Amino acid sequence: MISQETLKKIKQIEIHTRRLLNGSRVGDTRSKTRGSGFEFDQIREYQTGDDVRFIDWKSSARMNKLLVKQYIEERSRCVMIALDGSASGMFTSAAQTKYNLMSEVAAVLALVAEYGNDSSSLVLFADAVQQFIPPNKGRNHVHTLMQHIFEHKMIANSGAAKFRTPDKIQVDSTRGESFDRIRTGGAPSETKLSLGKTTFRLPLEHIARLRRKDALVVLISDFIDIQAEQGIEKFLGALTYHCEVVAIRCLDVFEDALPNVGFLTVEDIESGGRALIDTRGYSRERLQAFLRDRKTTQENFLKKYGIDFIDITPGKPFMNDIVCFFRRRMTY
Repeated sequence: MISQETLKKIKQIEIHTRRLLNGSRVGDTRSKTRGSGFEFDQIREYQTGDDVRFIDWKSSARMNKLLVKQYIEERSRCVMIALDGSASGMFTSAAQTKYNLMSEVAAVLALVAEYGNDSSSLVLFADAVQQFIPPNKGRNHVHTLMQHIFEHKMIANSGAAKFRTPDKIQVDSTRGESFDRIRTGGAPSETKLSLGKTTFRLPLEHIARLRRKDALVVLISDFIDIQAEQGIEKFLGALTYHCEVVAIRCLDVFEDALPNVGFLTVEDIESGGRALIDTRGYSRERLQAFLRDRKTTQENFLKKYGIDFIDITPGKPFMNDIVCFFRRRMTY
Protein backbone atom coordinates (compact mmCIF):
# COMPACT_ATOMS: atom_id res chain seq x y z
CA MET A 1 0.00 0.00 0.00
CA ILE A 2 1.50 3.35 -1.09
CA SER A 3 1.51 5.96 1.65
CA GLN A 4 -0.25 9.27 1.11
CA GLU A 5 3.06 11.10 1.48
CA THR A 6 4.61 8.98 -1.29
CA LEU A 7 1.58 9.47 -3.56
CA LYS A 8 1.79 13.22 -3.07
CA LYS A 9 5.49 13.25 -3.90
CA ILE A 10 4.96 11.10 -7.02
CA LYS A 11 2.23 13.45 -8.21
CA GLN A 12 4.37 16.55 -7.70
CA ILE A 13 7.37 15.06 -9.53
CA GLU A 14 5.12 13.87 -12.36
CA ILE A 15 3.47 17.28 -12.83
CA HIS A 16 6.75 19.20 -12.85
CA THR A 17 8.47 16.73 -15.19
CA ARG A 18 5.65 16.54 -17.73
CA ARG A 19 5.29 20.32 -17.73
CA LEU A 20 8.98 20.65 -18.61
CA LEU A 21 8.86 17.94 -21.26
CA ASN A 22 5.63 19.11 -22.86
CA GLY A 23 6.07 19.97 -26.51
CA SER A 24 8.93 17.61 -27.44
CA ARG A 25 9.31 13.89 -27.18
CA VAL A 26 12.61 13.22 -25.46
CA GLY A 27 12.74 9.46 -25.90
CA ASP A 28 11.34 9.03 -29.41
CA THR A 29 14.80 8.05 -30.57
CA ARG A 30 15.56 7.26 -34.16
CA SER A 31 18.58 5.25 -35.14
CA LYS A 32 20.76 6.39 -38.02
CA THR A 33 20.65 2.75 -39.05
CA ARG A 34 18.41 2.07 -42.00
CA GLY A 35 15.96 -0.68 -41.25
CA SER A 36 12.36 -1.82 -41.40
CA GLY A 37 10.84 0.57 -38.91
CA PHE A 38 7.64 2.53 -39.32
CA GLU A 39 8.80 5.85 -40.80
CA PHE A 40 9.35 5.93 -44.57
CA ASP A 41 12.72 7.31 -45.70
CA GLN A 42 13.16 6.86 -49.45
CA ILE A 43 12.88 4.58 -52.49
CA ARG A 44 16.19 3.31 -53.79
CA GLU A 45 17.54 0.73 -56.20
CA TYR A 46 17.48 -2.89 -55.09
CA GLN A 47 20.78 -4.24 -53.72
CA THR A 48 21.82 -7.84 -53.18
CA GLY A 49 20.61 -9.00 -49.78
CA ASP A 50 17.65 -6.59 -49.54
CA ASP A 51 14.41 -8.07 -48.19
CA VAL A 52 12.16 -8.83 -51.20
CA ARG A 53 9.13 -7.91 -49.10
CA PHE A 54 10.07 -4.25 -49.46
CA ILE A 55 10.25 -4.20 -53.25
CA ASP A 56 8.00 -1.46 -54.61
CA TRP A 57 6.54 -3.23 -57.63
CA LYS A 58 4.67 -0.21 -59.02
CA SER A 59 7.74 2.00 -58.95
CA SER A 60 9.88 -0.84 -60.30
CA ALA A 61 7.53 -1.35 -63.29
CA ARG A 62 7.46 2.39 -63.99
CA MET A 63 11.27 2.76 -63.85
CA ASN A 64 12.00 -0.63 -65.44
CA LYS A 65 14.32 -1.66 -62.59
CA LEU A 66 13.91 -3.14 -59.13
CA LEU A 67 13.31 -0.52 -56.43
CA VAL A 68 12.79 -1.04 -52.70
CA LYS A 69 11.22 1.08 -49.99
CA GLN A 70 13.60 2.07 -47.23
CA TYR A 71 12.53 3.01 -43.71
CA ILE A 72 14.20 4.69 -40.75
CA GLU A 73 14.56 2.20 -37.94
CA GLU A 74 12.79 3.31 -34.78
CA ARG A 75 14.08 2.09 -31.47
CA SER A 76 13.45 2.50 -27.77
CA ARG A 77 16.15 2.41 -25.13
CA CYS A 78 16.34 0.88 -21.71
CA VAL A 79 17.18 3.39 -18.99
CA MET A 80 18.76 1.52 -16.09
CA ILE A 81 18.85 3.64 -12.93
CA ALA A 82 21.43 2.57 -10.34
CA LEU A 83 20.60 4.53 -7.19
CA ASP A 84 22.87 4.70 -4.14
CA GLY A 85 20.71 4.07 -1.07
CA SER A 86 23.55 3.90 1.44
CA ALA A 87 23.61 5.78 4.74
CA SER A 88 25.81 8.59 3.38
CA GLY A 89 22.68 9.82 1.59
CA MET A 90 21.28 10.94 4.97
CA PHE A 91 23.87 13.73 5.20
CA THR A 92 22.85 17.30 4.48
CA SER A 93 23.50 20.88 5.48
CA ALA A 94 20.22 21.97 3.87
CA ALA A 95 16.57 21.06 4.41
CA GLN A 96 16.86 18.29 1.79
CA THR A 97 19.07 15.24 2.31
CA LYS A 98 21.30 13.92 -0.44
CA TYR A 99 19.14 10.80 -0.82
CA ASN A 100 15.96 12.87 -1.11
CA LEU A 101 17.53 14.79 -3.98
CA MET A 102 18.91 11.67 -5.66
CA SER A 103 15.54 9.93 -5.34
CA GLU A 104 13.80 12.86 -7.04
CA VAL A 105 16.34 12.76 -9.88
CA ALA A 106 15.80 9.00 -10.29
CA ALA A 107 12.03 9.55 -10.43
CA VAL A 108 12.42 12.26 -13.07
CA LEU A 109 14.55 9.95 -15.23
CA ALA A 110 11.96 7.18 -15.00
CA LEU A 111 9.27 9.64 -16.10
CA VAL A 112 11.44 10.92 -18.96
CA ALA A 113 11.88 7.33 -20.16
CA GLU A 114 8.15 6.63 -19.92
CA TYR A 115 7.29 9.87 -21.70
CA GLY A 116 9.46 8.83 -24.64
CA ASN A 117 8.18 5.23 -24.75
CA ASP A 118 11.47 3.87 -23.40
CA SER A 119 11.68 1.16 -20.76
CA SER A 120 13.18 1.81 -17.33
CA SER A 121 14.72 -0.31 -14.61
CA LEU A 122 15.87 0.26 -11.02
CA VAL A 123 18.89 -1.10 -9.17
CA LEU A 124 18.82 0.20 -5.59
CA PHE A 125 22.07 -0.57 -3.78
CA ALA A 126 24.05 0.10 -0.64
CA ASP A 127 26.32 -2.64 0.76
CA ALA A 128 24.54 -5.01 -1.67
CA VAL A 129 21.87 -4.88 -4.36
CA GLN A 130 18.83 -4.24 -2.17
CA GLN A 131 16.19 -3.95 -4.87
CA PHE A 132 16.07 -4.81 -8.57
CA ILE A 133 13.07 -4.02 -10.75
CA PRO A 134 13.48 -5.43 -14.30
CA PRO A 135 13.02 -3.19 -17.36
CA ASN A 136 9.45 -2.49 -18.39
CA LYS A 137 7.26 0.27 -19.79
CA GLY A 138 4.09 2.04 -18.77
CA ARG A 139 2.87 4.41 -16.10
CA ASN A 140 2.11 1.67 -13.57
CA HIS A 141 5.67 0.38 -13.89
CA VAL A 142 7.09 3.88 -13.37
CA HIS A 143 4.89 4.40 -10.31
CA THR A 144 6.19 1.10 -8.90
CA LEU A 145 9.76 2.32 -9.38
CA MET A 146 8.97 5.62 -7.70
CA GLN A 147 7.29 3.90 -4.78
CA HIS A 148 10.38 1.78 -4.07
CA ILE A 149 12.62 4.81 -4.48
CA PHE A 150 10.71 7.09 -2.12
CA GLU A 151 9.93 4.46 0.52
CA HIS A 152 13.50 3.19 0.80
CA LYS A 153 14.78 3.32 4.37
CA MET A 154 18.43 3.68 5.34
CA ILE A 155 20.06 2.61 8.58
CA ALA A 156 22.91 4.77 9.81
CA ASN A 157 25.58 3.41 12.11
CA SER A 158 25.29 6.42 14.39
CA GLY A 159 21.73 5.44 15.21
CA ALA A 160 22.60 1.80 15.77
CA ALA A 161 25.80 1.97 17.77
CA LYS A 162 26.57 3.36 21.21
CA PHE A 163 29.75 5.42 21.53
CA ARG A 164 31.96 5.79 24.55
CA THR A 165 33.52 9.17 25.19
CA PRO A 166 36.90 9.11 23.41
CA ASP A 167 39.84 8.62 25.72
CA LYS A 168 41.95 10.84 23.50
CA ILE A 169 41.36 12.90 20.39
CA GLN A 170 44.36 14.48 18.75
CA VAL A 171 44.51 16.91 15.85
CA ASP A 172 48.05 17.96 15.00
CA SER A 173 47.80 21.20 12.99
CA THR A 174 51.57 21.75 12.94
CA ARG A 175 52.48 18.61 10.98
CA GLY A 176 51.80 17.68 7.39
CA GLU A 177 49.38 14.91 8.14
CA SER A 178 46.55 14.52 5.61
CA PHE A 179 42.94 14.92 6.71
CA ASP A 180 42.11 11.24 6.25
CA ARG A 181 44.76 10.28 8.82
CA ILE A 182 43.44 12.36 11.73
CA ARG A 183 43.57 10.04 14.74
CA THR A 184 40.75 9.28 17.16
CA GLY A 185 40.71 7.39 20.41
CA GLY A 186 37.94 5.22 21.86
CA ALA A 187 35.70 2.87 19.89
CA PRO A 188 32.02 2.24 19.30
CA SER A 189 30.28 -0.57 21.06
CA GLU A 190 30.07 -3.98 19.39
CA THR A 191 26.29 -3.78 18.88
CA LYS A 192 25.64 -2.69 15.31
CA LEU A 193 22.90 -3.03 12.74
CA SER A 194 23.24 -3.04 8.95
CA LEU A 195 25.26 0.05 8.11
CA GLY A 196 24.27 0.51 4.48
CA LYS A 197 27.90 1.18 3.45
CA THR A 198 28.34 1.88 -0.26
CA THR A 199 29.59 -0.95 -2.47
CA PHE A 200 29.72 -0.20 -6.20
CA ARG A 201 31.09 -3.52 -7.44
CA LEU A 202 27.94 -5.57 -6.82
CA PRO A 203 25.43 -3.32 -8.65
CA LEU A 204 27.86 -2.89 -11.55
CA GLU A 205 28.32 -6.65 -11.77
CA HIS A 206 24.56 -7.17 -11.64
CA ILE A 207 23.91 -4.73 -14.50
CA ALA A 208 26.80 -6.02 -16.60
CA ARG A 209 25.46 -9.57 -16.41
CA LEU A 210 22.14 -8.43 -17.89
CA ARG A 211 24.00 -7.66 -21.16
CA ARG A 212 21.56 -5.00 -22.32
CA LYS A 213 23.39 -3.40 -25.22
CA ASP A 214 20.56 -0.93 -25.74
CA ALA A 215 20.84 0.33 -22.16
CA LEU A 216 21.63 3.78 -20.91
CA VAL A 217 23.00 3.17 -17.40
CA VAL A 218 22.64 6.09 -14.98
CA LEU A 219 24.71 5.89 -11.79
CA ILE A 220 23.40 8.22 -9.06
CA SER A 221 25.66 8.52 -6.01
CA ASP A 222 28.14 10.70 -4.17
CA PHE A 223 30.88 8.34 -5.52
CA ILE A 224 33.02 8.77 -2.42
CA ASP A 225 36.01 6.40 -2.63
CA ILE A 226 34.67 4.59 -5.72
CA GLN A 227 38.19 4.44 -7.17
CA ALA A 228 39.53 2.75 -4.02
CA GLU A 229 37.11 -0.17 -4.07
CA GLN A 230 38.78 -3.49 -4.86
CA GLY A 231 37.77 -5.04 -8.19
CA ILE A 232 35.74 -2.01 -9.31
CA GLU A 233 37.73 -1.47 -12.51
CA LYS A 234 36.94 -4.92 -13.90
CA PHE A 235 33.17 -4.49 -13.68
CA LEU A 236 33.12 -0.83 -14.64
CA GLY A 237 35.19 -1.62 -17.71
CA ALA A 238 32.85 -4.48 -18.67
CA LEU A 239 29.80 -2.29 -18.24
CA THR A 240 31.10 0.66 -20.27
CA TYR A 241 32.12 -1.75 -23.05
CA HIS A 242 28.52 -2.92 -23.57
CA CYS A 243 26.48 0.11 -22.48
CA GLU A 244 26.50 3.87 -22.40
CA VAL A 245 27.12 4.94 -18.81
CA VAL A 246 26.59 8.39 -17.30
CA ALA A 247 26.95 9.53 -13.71
CA ILE A 248 25.04 11.98 -11.53
CA ARG A 249 27.16 13.03 -8.56
CA CYS A 250 25.39 14.42 -5.51
CA LEU A 251 27.55 16.32 -3.04
CA ASP A 252 26.51 18.66 -0.26
CA VAL A 253 28.06 22.13 -0.15
CA PHE A 254 29.93 21.10 3.01
CA GLU A 255 31.54 18.26 1.04
CA ASP A 256 33.02 20.93 -1.21
CA ALA A 257 34.13 23.29 1.53
CA LEU A 258 33.71 23.06 5.29
CA PRO A 259 32.70 26.23 7.17
CA ASN A 260 35.25 28.03 9.31
CA VAL A 261 33.84 27.27 12.77
CA GLY A 262 36.96 26.35 14.72
CA PHE A 263 37.06 22.83 16.18
CA LEU A 264 34.38 20.57 14.73
CA THR A 265 33.38 17.01 15.62
CA VAL A 266 32.70 14.96 12.48
CA GLU A 267 31.34 11.44 12.10
CA ASP A 268 31.37 8.90 9.27
CA ILE A 269 27.67 8.06 9.05
CA GLU A 270 28.44 4.66 7.48
CA SER A 271 31.26 3.39 9.71
CA GLY A 272 30.53 5.35 12.89
CA GLY A 273 34.09 6.66 13.14
CA ARG A 274 34.47 10.07 14.81
CA ALA A 275 37.17 12.73 14.74
CA LEU A 276 37.76 16.26 15.96
CA ILE A 277 39.07 18.57 13.24
CA ASP A 278 40.30 22.16 13.20
CA THR A 279 38.65 24.22 10.45
CA ARG A 280 40.92 27.24 10.96
CA GLY A 281 44.22 28.41 9.50
CA TYR A 282 46.67 25.86 8.14
CA SER A 283 44.40 22.93 9.08
CA ARG A 284 41.63 24.53 7.00
CA GLU A 285 43.94 24.77 4.00
CA ARG A 286 44.71 21.05 4.28
CA LEU A 287 41.03 20.20 4.63
CA GLN A 288 40.13 22.20 1.54
CA ALA A 289 42.98 20.60 -0.42
CA PHE A 290 41.78 17.14 0.65
CA LEU A 291 38.21 17.82 -0.50
CA ARG A 292 39.39 19.26 -3.84
CA ASP A 293 41.71 16.32 -4.47
CA ARG A 294 38.93 13.84 -3.67
CA LYS A 295 36.60 15.43 -6.24
CA THR A 296 39.35 15.58 -8.86
CA THR A 297 40.24 11.92 -8.26
CA GLN A 298 36.58 10.93 -8.72
CA GLU A 299 36.31 12.92 -11.94
CA ASN A 300 39.52 11.49 -13.40
CA PHE A 301 38.41 7.97 -12.53
CA LEU A 302 35.06 8.40 -14.29
CA LYS A 303 36.66 10.07 -17.33
CA LYS A 304 39.09 7.16 -17.59
CA TYR A 305 36.14 4.97 -18.61
CA GLY A 306 34.49 7.62 -20.79
CA ILE A 307 31.73 8.31 -18.25
CA ASP A 308 30.22 11.77 -18.54
CA PHE A 309 28.79 13.24 -15.35
CA ILE A 310 26.76 16.10 -13.95
CA ASP A 311 26.79 17.50 -10.41
CA ILE A 312 23.71 18.17 -8.27
CA THR A 313 23.53 19.78 -4.83
CA PRO A 314 20.82 19.56 -2.14
CA GLY A 315 18.79 22.73 -1.91
CA LYS A 316 19.52 23.83 -5.49
CA PRO A 317 17.22 23.43 -8.55
CA PHE A 318 18.13 20.49 -10.77
CA MET A 319 15.17 19.70 -13.05
CA ASN A 320 16.12 21.76 -16.11
CA ASP A 321 19.81 20.77 -16.01
CA ILE A 322 19.00 17.06 -15.70
CA VAL A 323 16.44 17.01 -18.52
CA CYS A 324 18.75 18.95 -20.87
CA PHE A 325 21.65 16.67 -19.97
CA PHE A 326 19.65 13.57 -20.91
CA ARG A 327 17.98 15.00 -23.99
CA ARG A 328 21.37 14.89 -25.69
CA ARG A 329 21.87 11.26 -24.72
CA MET A 330 18.41 9.93 -25.50
CA THR A 331 18.79 10.86 -29.19
CA TYR A 332 20.71 8.53 -31.47
